[in-house]
Formats: sequence, structure tokens, C-alpha cells
Amino acid sequence: MNNIGSTHFKPAIGYLRRSTDRQEQSIGDQRRVIETYAVNNGYDLLNYYTDDAISGASSEGRAAFLQLIQDAKQRDCPFQFVLVYDIKRFGRVDNDEAGYYRYQLRRNGVEIIYVSENFNGDDTDDLLRPVKQWQARQELKDLSKVTIRGLLSRADGGWWVGGIPPYGYDLGYYDGSGQYLCTVRFMGNGSKQVLDRDGNITRTVPKGERLQFTKRDKSRLVLGHPDRIKLIKQIFDWYVLEGIGYKGIADRLNKAGVPTPMGGRRRTSKEAKWCATTIMSILQNPVYTGDMVWNRLSFAKFHKISDGRAVQTRNFPGHGPSRNGQEDWIVHRNNHPAIVTRLRFDQVQKRREATAKFGYANTHNVGRGASSPY
Repeated sequence: MNNIGSTHFKPAIGYLRRSTDRQEQSIGDQRRVIETYAVNNGYDLLNYYTDDAISGASSEGRAAFLQLIQDAKQRDCPFQFVLVYDIKRFGRVDNDEAGYYRYQLRRNGVEIIYVSENFNGDDTDDLLRPVKQWQARQELKDLSKVTIRGLLSRADGGWWVGGIPPYGYDLGYYDGSGQYLCTVRFMGNGSKQVLDRDGNITRTVPKGERLQFTKRDKSRLVLGHPDRIKLIKQIFDWYVLEGIGYKGIADRLNKAGVPTPMGGRRRTSKEAKWCATTIMSILQNPVYTGDMVWNRLSFAKFHKISDGRAVQTRNFPGHGPSRNGQEDWIVHRNNHPAIVTRLRFDQVQKRREATAKFGYANTHNVGRGASSPY
């Protein structure tokens, strides 16, 4: 919350939200409109609650919004009004969820004011508000379909569809005509190195900053730093040739002081360590054989990909990923340079299947895992 002084008489707070840094109504734009409305209509604007770069598809994860609701329930709550730019900024939630939070505010004497919606201030608002809320939600669902169509188009060409590439690979970028642009390497501290065709670093993009490309530019997996490639091969060999389990490999890497793939990307602690789940995800990822395999997991809020098209999902937004059946995977064989042979990958999968029947703990067959009762 940000304090701002005022001499008006109706105590209010402002709620600001945007989903991404490319949102049309920026935080600054919303704030200016709210402050102008407050001055013109006699509101004492006390504070702001801000959710920046947070999706409005669900109220889960919107820390400032949830704090606003909790503060409104306090006996000494200092505000009686919530000023928000429009219904979309309040949240692109469905009518049930929106009504649930509006009711909580109202029963505690707090009214929501949508400053750019031009409601009439009478009973007709009860008819118009749910319609506008439905429209806000529907726009998000329609965008979901459009996004999936774009992802499918890229996947059909074997292009990378987004996200951080698997450890050992970089992303090679190409323009709409197929001309090479640059290579991007994701570093453990969250920064990104931009390389030229000869592998020289031309710039470094700090953690949290976006590297800009046009909508026509595309990327595909290319081999990464030689040390990372060597490490991936070593992990596969340790598992097959020496019989070391997930935990044992992680322990060996930690003792050697090898930086983790995520490093300080999600934490600032110097204690970031390799763990068994990281090793397991590497060993079962067919991308290392040169195959581009996509849609193994679904993070869908409204639509997922099934039978090569977008179908509506029944998952509640924000409940995490779900595994898709192998029939829905999108596979392009020999799509990019391989790091391990298909023979070595198949050997790993056979051993994984053989040890799976004894439970996850039985793959921890060296180090503390060999004697730990847990």
C-alpha cells in the first residue's frame, strides 16, 4: 500500500492490477484515472493495494487483493469505498467468485466503485454488473483459444513454444524469413546472455527484464554451453553405467559444487542445491534425444490441447498442472541436435521402470539415501 495525502471526506482506497507489463491499462494509467475520479467526486483516497503482473483469472495468488478483503473485515477499517478502474481490473473471475468477494465487502460496509464503467448508481446496476463481469471472463476464455492456436502453429513447425529451455540447450532465434538473429542463453541467476553466431556475448539482459522480439520471430532449441552438455551426458551415464540413483547423483553434484539449473533464479540463497526431482526430470525428458515433445503437462485455466485442438478444461484456475495422456503429446522427432543417444535414453527408461515397482526411495541407493529411514 502506498500512502497519499488528501483533504476529502469519503474514506476510500484504490485497487490496481495488471496481468503483464504489456497490459493496455498500466498501473500508472489506472492510478491517474482513479485519482481524478476521487478529486471530482469527493473521495478521501487513503492508500493503494497493487497486484502487478498478476492474472485476474482467479483471486488465488493476488496477495494485495486478498489483503484488501481481510482489512475490510477489521473493526477499525479506515475505508468505506474501494475505487477500481473497471470490472476487469477487479478481476476476470466468474460471477460467483466476483459476487462472493463483493458480498464480503458489502457486509462490512465497504462499497466498490468502478470508476470507468459509467454505471447509473441505481437498481439497473445489479443487472448490468454481472453482464460486464461475464464479458470480462469470456474475453479471457476467447484469448485462451487464440493463444492455443498460435502455440499449435509454432509447435507444428518444430519451433519452441515458450518458457525456459531444458538445461543443456539454448534458444536460437530466427526472423519471419528464417534468417538467424541471435542465440539466447538462460543463466542460473535469472539473467539472459545474447550470443552471436560465433558464440560471442553481445549483451546481457538482467534478471526480470524482457528480451524484445517481434511476433514473427521464432526460436528453436540449439546446443548450449559445452560444460552443460557434458554434465547432461554424465548424469545419464552415472544412472545407467554406475547404477547411481536420483538422490545419489544430486549428492555427487552438490559435493562437487556444480551450480544448479535454476541457481538464484527463484531464490537469492547461496544454498541452492541439486535435488532428486531435478535429476528425475532430466532423465525422463525425451528432448535430450533430439525430439521436441510438447504438451506433456497442461497448465490450462480454460482450455487444454487434446486431439490437436483446444478443448475446455474443467480444472479450476490456479490449481496447478495436470499430466496429459501420451496420445495428446505433440512430438517432432529429430527436431534439434541430440545430447544423448536414443540407446542411452532407452536404457535409462528401462531402469526407471524396473526400480519404480520398489518405490521412489529405492533409487536413492548411495550416500545418506542408502541408510536413511525416510
